[in-house]
Formats: sequence, structure tokens, C-alpha cells
Amino acid sequence: MNNPRIRRSGTYALKYLGPASSSEVNRIAQLSQRLCEMGIPTPKATYLEKAHLLKMPWLDGLSGKTLVLKVLSQAMLATGEKEIRRNLLAILAPLVKLHDVDPDTLKLKPFDPWRKITSRLASWSREGRGFSPEATRLEQHLRNRTADVLRQTSSQNLSVVHGDFHAGQIFFGSKPRMSWLLDLGDLGLGHKESDLGNLSAYLATARETTLNDINLAYEYWSFQVSSAYEDITKQPMNRKLIDAYGAIALLHRGLKQWERTGDKHIPDNIFDASRRASERQGTSGTNSLL
Repeated sequence: MNNPRIRRSGTYALKYLGPASSSEVNRIAQLSQRLCEMGIPTPKATYLEKAHLLKMPWLDGLSGKTLVLKVLSQAMLATGEKEIRRNLLAILAPLVKLHDVDPDTLKLKPFDPWRKITSRLASWSREGRGFSPEATRLEQHLRNRTADVLRQTSSQNLSVVHGDFHAGQIFFGSKPRMSWLLDLGDLGLGHKESDLGNLSAYLATARETTLNDINLAYEYWSFQVSSAYEDITKQPMNRKLIDAYGAIALLHRGLKQWERTGDKHIPDNIFDASRRASERQGTSGTNSLL
């Protein structure tokens, strides 16, 4: 495990969850225990109340962020479509198992794709940051563009969703050799497509797997991710929903990058891809990088 908030203690990992309340950390621990009982490959955690830490087994292996992004970037350069598909299947396999959990067995709140964006923009507004008005305008544009498809499907085919799914949330263990699903703090009740849209936005903007044209990168990865997921489940995904959630996730990615670097030119490209995804909503996609 390679995370600044995690330290090793013998055969265990101790994770600090910052300002999260005791009840919230305990909720995450209990969720991990329930999911382990259901056969979901996630580390079984316990809450150490006095230390305000999550305790879980230490895993040896590689983060999906380290391994998969490297492989995917190399495969992109060589147009290795089979290698890309193989690695996407490995990333998605634990997620499919999570999506198959009976949502009635867990007491989960509805997934809110806007929660982190609203919180971040509100914080920036209080601090008087100059980027907040532009980002707020894009947020409102996306809310208007995605409102219909999200409203029409608000109560349809709801599943247990990860809520922040990307390559870094998968860990490839060496002993035993298996894929682990990490970080359950954003687990909620929502559409499977929300996790696929988030993964697509992540791959489109990650340094190793992006392109000069982030809009093209998002189209490419949303097609690859949804196709790989359909290969596993043999069920068609709602491409309009993937693009609606992908547009929101791209906005969030842009805000995080601007906050981290302060370089306005970086999120401009991401924000443009976000607008286009919201306007496209499933009408196109590409399996080509050309």
C-alpha cells in the first residue's frame, strides 16, 4: 500500500481519515465487514476509536494507479487494444461484484454526484478565490444539461455504487493474487453508470492516459470502459447516463487540478471536455485514438 495517510504496523495497515467523525469512520469499518461477508474483495477494517484510525490487513502488491496506468499508457502508444481491454477488465471486475450486491442489504444514502463539487465551490467562495464564479457558471450549465436524464432515471435500476471509482481504488495483491477494492467512504445507492463515468473522466485526465485533446480522450475512454463493463456483465449500459456522470466528474477533476496547481490553463481543457460530454450524452463515442 502506498498512501501518505496509511502506515504499516506489523501485518496491519493503519489509516487516518482526517476530520471525519467517529461515527462516519465506524460506519466505513462496518461496511467493509459486511461486504467481506458477502464475498466482495475489500480489506476488512475495524475502527480503533481512541486513535481514530481504521485498522485493516496490510496488502503486498501494486496500486492500480501504478500498474494499470503504466500498462494502459504503453498500450495506447502501441495501439494495443487487446492489452487495454484486458487491463480494463481487471480494474472493473471487483466493481462489478460490488454492483451486484443487493442494495437492500446495506443502509446507504442516495449517491450525490454534486456533493464534493458544491462543497469545494462553497469553500472557495468563502475564501474569495477568483476561479469560483467561472466554475459556478459551468456547474449550473451542467446541472441544466444533465437534469433531464438524471431525473428520468432517478429511481431506475439503482445499485450499490462506489462513488469515487478510479484506477487508484484498485489494489493488485501479490499474496494472494487478487484485485482488491479500496476506499468505501463514498459508497451510496445510485446508477452503475456513475462509477463508469468517473473512471472515464479519470483516465481522460490522468497524465499517463490522457491526450492533447482531452475531449477526444474522454470519448475514447468512455467507449472503452463501457464496452469492457458490458463484456463482463453482458448487459447494455446507458451511454447517456455515463456521459452525464462523466461530465460532472470532469468538472470535479478540473477543480481538483486547479486547486493543486493553480494553473488556469489546465482545467480550461478539462472544462471544455466536460461541457461537450454534457451536450453529447451518449450520442457518440470512439474506439480510436486517431
